Amino acid sequence: MKRFIYIVFVVFFISSLQLTVCSVDGGYDISAETEKKFFSSLDPEIYKKLEENGLTTLDHNSVFTKGIDGIKNYFSETLSEKIKGSGAWFLTLLSLLMILSVVSSAFDFSSYADVFSLFCAIILSVATIDKIVLIINCVVSSIALNSKLMLCFVPVFTLLVSMSGNPASALTYNSLMLFFCELMSALIEKYFLGVIGVYFALSIAFSFNGSINLNRFVNSVNRIVTFALGFLASTFTGFLSLKNIIDYSTDSVSVKGVKFLVSNMIPVIGPSLSDAYSTVLGTIHLMKGSLGAVGIFAVIIINIPALVEGAIYCFSLSLLSGVAEMLGLSRGAETLRSFSGCVRILLLVSLFQVFILIVSTGIMLTLKGG
Repeated sequence: MKRFIYIVFVVFFISSLQLTVCSVDGGYDISAETEKKFFSSLDPEIYKKLEENGLTTLDHNSVFTKGIDGIKNYFSETLSEKIKGSGAWFLTLLSLLMILSVVSSAFDFSSYADVFSLFCAIILSVATIDKIVLIINCVVSSIALNSKLMLCFVPVFTLLVSMSGNPASALTYNSLMLFFCELMSALIEKYFLGVIGVYFALSIAFSFNGSINLNRFVNSVNRIVTFALGFLASTFTGFLSLKNIIDYSTDSVSVKGVKFLVSNMIPVIGPSLSDAYSTVLGTIHLMKGSLGAVGIFAVIIINIPALVEGAIYCFSLSLLSGVAEMLGLSRGAETLRSFSGCVRILLLVSLFQVFILIVSTGIMLTLKGG
């Protein structure tokens, strides 16, 4: 009798603790929400560039096929357009060098050598200065667009990196990249244009003075800028890689700890939930790869005009300075060489930012949660 009463009491007690459980399909699609959030926050000019190259989706296959094809087509179109645009200027400058060489040979300027050299430098400067200003504007515009892109890209990408099982690495990437973008914007606003303007003005002034050896000045500045940018790029990416290696250990332990707790603390369905968690991490990692690829492709597309323009004019000015040297116009050769050095510095600054953004994002793409 006592046993029967005990059983009835236990059954009644358990029955009183029952909960009604139901499931509701909310239809939440994290991929669609991430895609909407990212593309709606982009600057209209950046979105237009991405739309023209078919990069307005986070579908994995579409991103890589359309992205690569779009970059190839955009690069070939930009290269063809820039070559056509600079062709007339190159031929004009080449004709000027030949005319100056013929005039120098036909008449005796031994008594007025300095005056004729100054005349050559002025003519070449007037023919080149508008192209230098064009390249400066192109580089500044691309750097500004890079900053706008990163301010939209980094928070969304950081969220996916964190959700894919790397919260510590995501925090490091977020803080470093936002700091870098803000720093570049501040430097451009306050110092970059002024420094480039001073260097360009000194190059023109030195080219007008025959008693100053311009080659040493140009080579020294280029060496200093190349060394400084190379050192900063190596330091930045090296620190990010080292920090991610340390953070990855913490993230890996966290993810494995969650899987262990889910698998062992939840009876019956624990192992299934642990496998489902791994599947979710894999899905988010795939989304992270798609968004990271879109970010890298966007950086390339934004900077293609500045890089192509800078490379074409840097090569053209170097070639023209060699022609001027061959024609005996030493002062004209130094003037063109100094302009080539100025364009090279602009090209290095643009390449520096592209390298930082692409390599840093690529490092985050190699991380896998757990």
